[in-house]
Amino acid sequence: MARDHGAPSHNATVVIAVDILDVNDNKPNITGEIKLPNITENVLTGAEVAYVTGSDADIGENGALTFVLQDSSNGSFTIDPITGSIQTAKQFDREEQDAHSIIVVAIDNGFPTRLTSTALIMTLLLKIITTMHQSFRTPRTM
Repeated sequence: MARDHGAPSHNATVVIAVDILDVNDNKPNITGEIKLPNITENVLTGAEVAYVTGSDADIGENGALTFVLQDSSNGSFTIDPITGSIQTAKQFDREEQDAHSIIVVAIDNGFPTRLTSTALIMTLLLKIITTMHQSFRTPRTM
């Protein structure tokens, strides 16, 4: 409020709006339940086998997340950077390798970038068992 020294004294007031801008001060978190997938060795390339979700308390680009694989088990898996969907990237052979570990990292898009703790996903590769049809004879009654 401003006031003059005249007689009579006059005053005036003004309202000032202050916008508080977000800074990138929160790290992203990988959230939700991560199911440990068991996949069969005949799974199709490109099949979704798991997914991760994340959150960041910042707003705008500071809170937007990108998912990456730190170790994709020798190129066996890919991840959609926006949705967190993890897909197979090749055909599998359980006899060559029966388990894989996938390390997912969530990165925020703010400046400076703040990495999260990583999420480790273990997968087991299941053997396809082909069932054989057997023919059974019904005993004859006399």
